[in-house]
Amino acid sequence: LTEAQYQSLSFYNNLQSSNDYQNDSKFQFVVKYSNRSSVINLAFNLIENSEEVTLDGRRLQRGSDYQIDYFSGTLTILNEAALAPGAQLEVKYEQHEFFQLDKKIILGSRAEYKFGKNQQSYIGATALFFSKSSIDEKVRIGKEPIQNFVWDVNTKMSYELDWLTKAIDWLPIIRTDKPSTFNIQGEVAQVRPNPNTANNAELGDRGVAYIDDFEGSRRETNLGVQMNNWSMAAPPVDIGTNLISKNNHKRGFAYWYNPYNRIPTNQIWPNKETSA
Repeated sequence: LTEAQYQSLSFYNNLQSSNDYQNDSKFQFVVKYSNRSSVINLAFNLIENSEEVTLDGRRLQRGSDYQIDYFSGTLTILNEAALAPGAQLEVKYEQHEFFQLDKKIILGSRAEYKFGKNQQSYIGATALFFSKSSIDEKVRIGKEPIQNFVWDVNTKMSYELDWLTKAIDWLPIIRTDKPSTFNIQGEVAQVRPNPNTANNAELGDRGVAYIDDFEGSRRETNLGVQMNNWSMAAPPVDIGTNLISKNNHKRGFAYWYNPYNRIPTNQIWPNKETSA
């Protein structure tokens, strides 16, 4: 290749609006590379102990296999096997929300009563409540305020059957080394969800969410600032839809535009007081 093949004289001889040299002496460099790094930048402000780092399906241990800074989200790999080519390294984590305007409430309670021999039997009850509010008056889909209530009752009854143990010991060749027991377990649970608590008594709606309320939508028509942006006036109102009619010419030579020169206020309102 010679130097002349890389020269573009048309670039200096033609105008800037010319398209003759658009494809002249144009180069494209494509670079592909790979790099091994022991530091991985995750998201900022991670939830502590929420990370799950696995290598080829095996979970790695913090401190020995990796180090993590939850504030900056920096993960440092210490295990050399994770840095080897072809290693399948997978990282899962959770992140705190920076700005959380919605209010969330989580409440839970558990009560349990044990009874029987060695207190191996019990009956218990659990209650969980979750509520999330929204600051928006018109709730959007996906941002609905919700309330969930979960209750649960479970029991376990365990009894030692001494008579059954003795009966088995009477059988020939059989000798028990543990007492016979009878166990029974049961559980009942229910979820009472409310996927949208937004109720408007005035409108009579329940659980309404908006895709878009169109309050922020608008349509603008920009008037021309320069005289070359003049627009032809509209035809008369009574012309209907027949634009070929001769009445269409009643618009005359009326044009509108946004004038560049300013008109004094006194020229429009002679009796109005102005500062200048």
